[in-house]
Amino acid sequence: MPKYRKKPIEIEAEPYKPGMEDCWMLNGLAYSKDQMEKTKHGLDGEFAPAIRTPKGPVPISSGDMIVTENGERCPVSRTEFAETYEAVEETAKDKPPTATKAAPRKPPVPRKPTKPANKAK
Repeated sequence: MPKYRKKPIEIEAEPYKPGMEDCWMLNGLAYSKDQMEKTKHGLDGEFAPAIRTPKGPVPISSGDMIVTENGERCPVSRTEFAETYEAVEETAKDKPPTATKAAPRKPPVPRKPTKPANKAK
């Protein structure tokens, strides 16, 4: 049977920091920040930060990497991230253009005065 390898794709990723979540989970249910603030006093348990994905909300743990692929975000554990992804070197075409500072201009060289031509009268 023929074998195939997944084509490599480039993704963006950054370590999770508080504030990157877009919902909170408790007992398998997702809550917005406003809902969490209103209901957290009447429920047992702790809310966990989460990110909404096409497959539903996924809790985020400290140390997770937030992977963005095709505009969709998903938390990935550091271990899984290290096993699955490798750093990509940026090429010149990947980097945003930067303004280049023009070299300082040399002052113009002063011209020597010319003698007026003798005109015959």
